[in-house]
Amino acid sequence: MSCAICGSSDQAILFNDTVESSEWYLNNVHYDYIACDQCGFIQCHPVPPADDLLQYYREQYAYDWFQKNTYFKKWQASHRLGKVRRYLKGSSRILDFGCGHGFFVQELAREKFESFGFDIGADKIMEAGNARITNKNNLEEYTERGFDVISLWHVLEHMRDHDKVLEDLAGRINPGGKIIIAVPNISSLGYKLFRQKWGWVQQPYVHINHYNRQTLSMLLQKHGFSVRSASTRDTWDQNLYDLLITYFFYRKKSRNPVRKFGNGTGANLFFRANQVARLLFTPVSYLVSFIRKKKEEGSELLIVAEKKRNGDL
Repeated sequence: MSCAICGSSDQAILFNDTVESSEWYLNNVHYDYIACDQCGFIQCHPVPPADDLLQYYREQYAYDWFQKNTYFKKWQASHRLGKVRRYLKGSSRILDFGCGHGFFVQELAREKFESFGFDIGADKIMEAGNARITNKNNLEEYTERGFDVISLWHVLEHMRDHDKVLEDLAGRINPGGKIIIAVPNISSLGYKLFRQKWGWVQQPYVHINHYNRQTLSMLLQKHGFSVRSASTRDTWDQNLYDLLITYFFYRKKSRNPVRKFGNGTGANLFFRANQVARLLFTPVSYLVSFIRKKKEEGSELLIVAEKKRNGDL
């Protein structure tokens, strides 16, 4: 299996003989992470079949975690818009690819953008004011084009074929339009300290791709984009609090079930207290990220790139 970024066959298996790796099975197939020795890209091996992934997301993915975090996810959508607002000037049609519950789409609509959302799911369309969210079984069925901006908030790491996805999205963006991509940062302090126990490593068939600034920039350039901005920062759901939790509770046990709190009264109270503590750590994490920004060690990598116009080099 060659590297999905640079094509090198010089790769090595990561995290052998760890408690996490011993649990990385899907439909009786064991999955590993492999790292490219040339560019540093980390990817799932083997690439899981599309049908197996669809079954996993329907039956096993921790959607209840997102439902319990609805308030925080809405706040996060507003915060995300604040981070990228300056790149939206002069734009009208914006697509949020992999929009989930559509909170970012709704935030865009409140700002009077013509906002669209797309996600995989049952065939349906939801409209409210300037917002239009479409669920289709695959991207090829989606007919909207001519976007000024397309955003992917923690989506690309889940894609089994990131080249196919970016090729499709590039064809939907107007020349000179922008693509905004946020992904887990594999050069983060959390990964450097805790490796497979870092919260955003997860199972290989969940987070299939892991990027740093160099590898994501290479991928975007391959698909006709010029990088305009790249930065890293901790987020409310992956910050210094998570590193402390990992250090004190997960050094000797599996990190895989970290999002499973249960549904009892005690479990729900613990969940709420955990999230409040996490939120309180967020300003401190932002400060540390700012101080260490030259090291690009924040948990999230955010890249804004522009689609080249005809004749651009």
